[in-house]
Amino acid sequence: MLHDPPHEFGKSVDAVIVFYHTATPALLDPYAAQMETWREEYPKARFIYVTSSFMGPKYPREYEASQVTCRIIPPIQHGYTLRVLVGGLKNATVHFPPEPGTEENLEILHDPTFPYFVGDFVEPIVEKNSSGTLVMVNEVHGEVLFSW
Repeated sequence: MLHDPPHEFGKSVDAVIVFYHTATPALLDPYAAQMETWREEYPKARFIYVTSSFMGPKYPREYEASQVTCRIIPPIQHGYTLRVLVGGLKNATVHFPPEPGTEENLEILHDPTFPYFVGDFVEPIVEKNSSGTLVMVNEVHGEVLFSW
């Protein structure tokens, strides 16, 4: 749909959420390769990767315990353009691709409480490569808020 008429969304899309429902280890590498290809083909679009293993109704307790949430929080305070809240984390390593040019303004807050001015601010690990900048935060429990 990104390429093909009549849609050709690749010409006008700002963000694409790709939900890979059955994240089996054997298919994760092809999924990641396809996502990287799209990022290269559409450098102005933001691709949001979402994966989940399929458990179905047979394992409801395990499914509830494995849920991770991601929400956009309105940046109502002066000086911020966007906030992303990731929750349900258990000893997680979070990889976050900040918008180009916002790396210097990025703030990361562990277990945030409104109005997000004080708390456990986290120092990220920043990696730069040919695809851009990637921010990592290790050993996250609960929620983490990315603000810029």
